[in-house]
Amino acid sequence: MQIKRRNFLMGGCAIAATAGCSTSKLFSGGDADFDDNLMALFSDCHLPATNENDFRNYEWDELNTCIAGVLRLNPLPRNVLIFGDLAYTAGDYADYPKARELLRPLIDAGIKVTIAMGNHDRRQSFLEAFPEYSKSTKVPGRIVSIVESPKADFILLDTLQGEQVGVQGPVDGKLNPEQIEWLKTTLAGYGKPVFVGSHHPINEIRIAGLLAGTPKVAGYINGHDHVWRKDFFIHKWTERRVVRTLCLPSTGLWGDIGYTLLRIGDNEAVAELHQHDFFFPIRPRSATDINPEREVILRENAGATCTFQW
Repeated sequence: MQIKRRNFLMGGCAIAATAGCSTSKLFSGGDADFDDNLMALFSDCHLPATNENDFRNYEWDELNTCIAGVLRLNPLPRNVLIFGDLAYTAGDYADYPKARELLRPLIDAGIKVTIAMGNHDRRQSFLEAFPEYSKSTKVPGRIVSIVESPKADFILLDTLQGEQVGVQGPVDGKLNPEQIEWLKTTLAGYGKPVFVGSHHPINEIRIAGLLAGTPKVAGYINGHDHVWRKDFFIHKWTERRVVRTLCLPSTGLWGDIGYTLLRIGDNEAVAELHQHDFFFPIRPRSATDINPEREVILRENAGATCTFQW
């Protein structure tokens, strides 16, 4: 289903100015349609509160590039899902108001943004800037969301173990018992295809058996590794049930840099990689700093897709 979008003003002037970018180049306004069955998937934004530190001088620009790519689409996706690590390193309080400011062009365009927790996030400081999640979460004490679309829904889990703001906690992900019980109950009653996702890979959070044993689960999506990677898992060798998994690129810290579009049909959904760069460990400051593998990786990933069927 496509819905006509009203005229809007892109709220990116101040944002682009602070990032040193041209608004006219980044964000295009005007009329467009919405496609309720089109999702844009971001992950690992790692946004610092300030770009004054010389080491952290590009994450804003990279996120703006991904946002600009989404806003050039016609039709626009109804939803943008962010699979964790919105904050830079340890969920500092100042990171989240800046993140909300940087995401404003999507919101002003009428796109709903839903954010999951990653190991570099902290719930307490996140909720200071995004208090609406206190009421919308499906599991008290965690940030758990359901995002609906006409043909498939999305469950975003909270795999963050760290609690103390400003302190880097465990890197690995984990689900608390309350989330696991909620997930079992929720999936048991699901009547249409549903994607399950979180920041961390599925092998860390130990729900592969639950997902493989639920016919309505369309696939599992995660971030964390900063690389486009598709795979599958099985629960029992005696069953034909295979569940596809997809790891998303980073919007800009290191690794595969870009975003993913997921187009949902009646019997399948196709994820498309939109990668515009690769670098490690940081964005090159000169031609001599460019990774020698960059062009090969970009060429090999060009046009990459991952198809989920049900």
